[in-house]
Amino acid sequence: MRRYNNISIVRGINNKRRYLSTVLPEVPLSADDSYIITQDGDRLDNLSFEFYNDPQFWWVIAAANPNKLKKDSYYVALGEQIRIPVDPIQYINTFTSFNNNGR
Repeated sequence: MRRYNNISIVRGINNKRRYLSTVLPEVPLSADDSYIITQDGDRLDNLSFEFYNDPQFWWVIAAANPNKLKKDSYYVALGEQIRIPVDPIQYINTFTSFNNNGR
C-alpha cells in the first residue's frame, strides 16, 4: 500500500491537481520491534523488502526513525541504529485514518 493511495486530491488554481497535506503520526513502540545497525549500502527500500517482503513500506521505517534518517534519500548512514516496526500494516491503517478523518 502506498502512502498516498487514500489521500484526497483537490484541484487548485488553474485546475492543477494536488494532494492534501499529510501528517505522519508517531510510530508506536512495540516490544517486538527490531533494531539493526546499518551497514554500508543499506537503503530503506531494501530494508523494507528484507523485513516486510515489500519495498513500498520504506516510509514506515523512515517515520519510525525521524531524527536518524535523511529526508531526501533512501540511503541510511553507516553504523546507525534504527528501529524497524514489527507491524507496518497497523501503522498504515493509523496513518490513513489519521489523515482522512474530517476531510
